Amino acid sequence: MQQLDMDVDYSLGFGRFCVKYGQDFQTTTEKELEDAYEAYKAFFYQYHYENPAATTDCYEEYLQTLGKQGASHLRSEVEKQGFNRNYAVLKNAFKNTLIKPREDYVDVFFRHLEQCASIWTPQQFYAPYTSLIQASGTGKSRLLRELAFEKDVFVVYICLRDSESRGYPKRSIIADVLTGQAFPEAHYLTFLSALFGVCSEFFDQQLRKNAENICGRVFDIFISDKDDEMFELQNTFWNNVSEQMKLQETSNKPVSVVVGELENRYKDLMITLKNLSNPSSFKMLLALDEAGVLIDRKNNKCNFYHLRRALQAIPHGGDACFMALFTDTLSRVSNFSPAKRHDPSARVGDGERLYKPFYLLDVFDCRMQRPANITVSSSIAQIRNMGRPLWADVDEGAIIQYAMEKILCDRKKARNIYEAEHKAVIEKVTEALAILGPRLYLEISNLSQQASELVSSHMRILRHVDETRESLATTSPSEPVLAEAASHIMNCSGILVQVLDYLVSSIRNHVVVNAGDQGELVGRILCLLAIDKAIQSKSKQSESKLWNMYSQPITVQEFFDALVGSESCKKLSPIFAKKANGVMLRNSKVRFNHFAYVEFTPTRLDLINFFFRGAAVFCKRNQKGVDIIIPVAMVRDDETPITEKNVTFIGIQVRNREADGPTGDEDQQEGNTQSFKRQKMDNIFKQTACYIGIDDCKPFPLPYLGIYMSLGVASEGIEYNSTLDIGVTTQTDAKDRMGHLSIYGLSKNVYACFNGADGDVIESLLHKLLISYVDPVEKENGILWGGHKASNEWVQQCKEIVKNMEPLRYNQGKKEKRKRA
Repeated sequence: MQQLDMDVDYSLGFGRFCVKYGQDFQTTTEKELEDAYEAYKAFFYQYHYENPAATTDCYEEYLQTLGKQGASHLRSEVEKQGFNRNYAVLKNAFKNTLIKPREDYVDVFFRHLEQCASIWTPQQFYAPYTSLIQASGTGKSRLLRELAFEKDVFVVYICLRDSESRGYPKRSIIADVLTGQAFPEAHYLTFLSALFGVCSEFFDQQLRKNAENICGRVFDIFISDKDDEMFELQNTFWNNVSEQMKLQETSNKPVSVVVGELENRYKDLMITLKNLSNPSSFKMLLALDEAGVLIDRKNNKCNFYHLRRALQAIPHGGDACFMALFTDTLSRVSNFSPAKRHDPSARVGDGERLYKPFYLLDVFDCRMQRPANITVSSSIAQIRNMGRPLWADVDEGAIIQYAMEKILCDRKKARNIYEAEHKAVIEKVTEALAILGPRLYLEISNLSQQASELVSSHMRILRHVDETRESLATTSPSEPVLAEAASHIMNCSGILVQVLDYLVSSIRNHVVVNAGDQGELVGRILCLLAIDKAIQSKSKQSESKLWNMYSQPITVQEFFDALVGSESCKKLSPIFAKKANGVMLRNSKVRFNHFAYVEFTPTRLDLINFFFRGAAVFCKRNQKGVDIIIPVAMVRDDETPITEKNVTFIGIQVRNREADGPTGDEDQQEGNTQSFKRQKMDNIFKQTACYIGIDDCKPFPLPYLGIYMSLGVASEGIEYNSTLDIGVTTQTDAKDRMGHLSIYGLSKNVYACFNGADGDVIESLLHKLLISYVDPVEKENGILWGGHKASNEWVQQCKEIVKNMEPLRYNQGKKEKRKRA
């Protein structure tokens, strides 16, 4: 609204407005206050424009006209504009020039479909269809367009997404004909017959107009969503299909006659499609995108079941061939290619095969350019270009809330968390794992239902589907946008406790997470708690809250202040004071909000890539000397280029033993001071850069820090040693480059990151996580105990029986000695 040239501005200032409005509406949130004030200012200027002689602040008039409802309306309009803006961005990005990934995944996809189509016979396969399966945002729909443009395949594209969805492409005109109710097999036979007939005529028309890139042009007709020539062509096409279907259905022809007409029309269409420049025999793809709605069960059998039976009527052989494709993310991954024992068709169970789904979308980081320094690496533009291509196409101001929605698969809950309006409730284990996964790198059991659900609804990436389609290998790769969004969710009031509680139960009861060593998992959680705490403390000093606040760097000193407390940090002064490139280690920068798993031992050159992604290293199994590596940049400022000359590290080794010593045997450790000293020397030596194998560091000897977390011991304390203090020297550490901190125990007495809201509860949950053994007789929290006390006689009896069932597994020697005694 254009402001008026008034000698006196009678409008209320923001502070006075908040006081008055807050009195009238006491439950108003800060966000609603801001929206209400914007609505009030707009109303004020409009009122004075229409009443130039008025001398009122218009507050009462505003309440009568708009009030809180006006603020809500304004907010809805703002949201609507944001959704429309994002839709426009996604639409434009859909047709932007594709930045080629490392492999031409379009060619890989084409060859997969070509092979499937060429071997179609009803004797071997159930029907000529396969599925395109991968998490949201990986470019599945875009891949179909590239197939049409690059490989000259005639793609009939049908989008079945919900009409209320804000995704792109929009729901197709024909969608209701396929999903409006529970349809029989005959309905879909009629649809295919009508489709092939109309396609022949339509293709001939387009070929006569312009043969150049005809398949790409046809695809754009099918996705057109505005009133132009392309949309009219699409509308005419689907109207013709609908009319043909009505004619056939009203004629009451026997199914055998319909199948015969379908076969003839298919053969005529394949002859027509031979005019394509595509030299392959694979000419046509029927693509049903967002096809999860077909799996909704109606009358005890889903429409997908009847549609795929109708596809059996497609003829096989010939010089030109066809495939159908189903793609979706909001249903179970295996629904379109179900395991045999889950398949609703008895025929599939009798040995007929289904085609393997396609999931190899090599699009991660396809828009990323390597940054040079911290400022660039933590910028919005850089973070958005890492991971799946979706993020680079979303409006910058909405990207984190949008990523929250994707993680939670719940728009309302994500908005409430983003705006901190309500305390959110995490309702199921998959939500908790979806939040924790992008930060902690959790391994999900391949055979679990949760693995499928996390891919289909919560952004987890599918790596492999086995031949039986029972086992889904999934992962949460390093993806800075998702890690940032998950950080915001985790740090919303009360959510961290909820997700950790689900994590404990998923390991102890459901065996959803293959956690490996629970100590390492707890170590990663402690690191995230510490850096989140440090960033929040630093953020409080800033006037504005950054959407990418958890992607910002902090100093090594700030990280350890949050991890072990400022008092304990004083013990690190000797190593903190060491300099390289004129920078002390204490003032060097760390930057991470998630962990990335590696299958190799990284060099310092590799650590630069982790730093730029805001990731710490979760080391490979059986990595010598270290479990976690945190990259450190020893730079004067955020503009200084990061190279191997100024990158060092913090190496963390985690142990979860009740007695900390060379053998772990409590009897030998008790009172054995010399043995404990040797163990300590051994611990320190095994955390040197030379032993770990990061590199020999000879060209650029930089200081670094080793941390030894002994979580399972009862005695607590923190101890600092340098390599010279303990008598440990190597060729590369002769100048005492390494400092070593041993942290014993797991409580607020040693970890300052527990000193805050819910600290006691979080500490208790991490203790439970340490002993979340699957073995039913291990510890007091084994699943056999079921919450009973250790003194429970029945549990003790059951425990002995379970041990006796595996005579060689458990050490019964001590028990026999006690009996003889």
